[in-house]
Amino acid sequence: MVIALTLLSSAAVAQVYRCEMNGKISYSDEPCMGAKRVDVRPTRGLDKLSGKSSKGAEVRAEEWNKQAADIFRPVFRETPDQRATRHRRYRNNLTPEEMAECYSLDARMGRAEEQERAAKGVDLKQVQQQLLLQRQRHKKLKC
Repeated sequence: MVIALTLLSSAAVAQVYRCEMNGKISYSDEPCMGAKRVDVRPTRGLDKLSGKSSKGAEVRAEEWNKQAADIFRPVFRETPDQRATRHRRYRNNLTPEEMAECYSLDARMGRAEEQERAAKGVDLKQVQQQLLLQRQRHKKLKC
């Protein structure tokens, strides 16, 4: 579990899901039925000896991305997260059709997550199944 979280600690790498099966909790980059997304952004801390900020490469890259997004906001009109997502998709060599499907999945998964929070009983299972399929397709496309 710790290894999986370490490997997936970059916000730009993958989603991490908290899955509960048969009363046992696990964390994985593979979505499961009823999974909850986990925020795995790198921590920002101080070096205990020097008292100076101690930032890893991932944090420095995230800060650079935020600065670049702020600079280019009038041109692209996107948040730092949107910019990072766009760049990750270009690095993954997605075709225009795959990119369009990724953006569509982003919107549909957001709506499905809202529905999941409000659903109960049989409706909950249906929404979770739909969300699982969308998350699996999202992962397969490398969105």
